[in-house]
Amino acid sequence: LGRELRAFRAENQAGLSREESFRRLSRRLDAPSVSSFTSAMIHSERTGAGMSESLRRQADDVWSRRRERAMQRAQALSTKLAVPLVV
Repeated sequence: LGRELRAFRAENQAGLSREESFRRLSRRLDAPSVSSFTSAMIHSERTGAGMSESLRRQADDVWSRRRERAMQRAQALSTKLAVPLVV
């Protein structure tokens, strides 16, 4: 990830637009979370919205998804633990 972010910065400093640099970063990493992040950054760049607000929303979304996965795992675990108790 660090190497890719350095490549992003180098492309940007070489004169490539931030939007295109974000697109290339997303293609190189090919991960859903990175695609979501880069889409949000491109959107904030186009609309002139503050990047800090976009980053805050992205962090909230990631936190919510992690929490949901943890809740699902916890619910599945209680079912798995109940079966041996019955037997």
